[in-house]
Parts: sequence; C-alpha cells; structure tokens
Amino acid sequence: MDTPAPPVRLPAAILDRAIDGVGLGGPTLREELGARATHVVFLRHFG
Repeated sequence: MDTPAPPVRLPAAILDRAIDGVGLGGPTLREELGARATHVVFLRHFG
C-alpha cells in the first residue's frame, strides 16, 4: 500500500501577494482562499 504524501503548505509570502483576475474577490490570495482551503491548483493559460 502506498503512503500518501504529506500536505504542502503555501509560504506566507505567496498567500499575501496581491491577486487580480475575473471572478476573484479578495485583494490577496490568503483572503480569497479563506481559512478553510484544503486544495489549491494553479493553472496558467498560454494565449
């Protein structure tokens, strides 16, 4: 049986960066995710 990987926590510097985009409401990533975020996926659109 495979052992699951430990969770990876985002550094505070990333969470406190300003964000901007369609449908985003918080001025920082920390505020947008809220206190109960459990899974974050970053996608980048080339085009």
